Amino acid sequence: MAFVLKIIQQALRRPAGAQFYERAFQVNPFEYYKRHSKGTAYTTEDEFNSAIVDALVFAGVEVIAVTGYYRVSTGTKLAAAARARGLVAFNGFEAVTKDGAHVLIQYGGRKPRFLVRDLNLAIFRDVNVACPFRFTNDR
Repeated sequence: MAFVLKIIQQALRRPAGAQFYERAFQVNPFEYYKRHSKGTAYTTEDEFNSAIVDALVFAGVEVIAVTGYYRVSTGTKLAAAARARGLVAFNGFEAVTKDGAHVLIQYGGRKPRFLVRDLNLAIFRDVNVACPFRFTNDR
């Protein structure tokens, strides 16, 4: 009985369920703009990240998802810069299904390689396309 009481007390100290954030935003990392020739006024990733985070803080954004097409690691510096300024930042990636639907995958974990491996089985088999991921440290 004491064990159950301890678990209940621990549960009561936790936040009361899900939280809704009015200001959430999806952000592409610097590498996305360079790779897709989207154009940016910033020449370095650090300058870009600083400007983006400044704008997000100024606008009152509380939560961001940093996603590039089929790449997880390209947004890690931007997510870290956002967290350092007090924002909640989810790393992730964006994928496109064979029907053209864009899917944003966000996670809070620290092991993107394993997430991508598991999603290869869960998503890309279901949408009947070849997995675009290589399991290396650069993607």
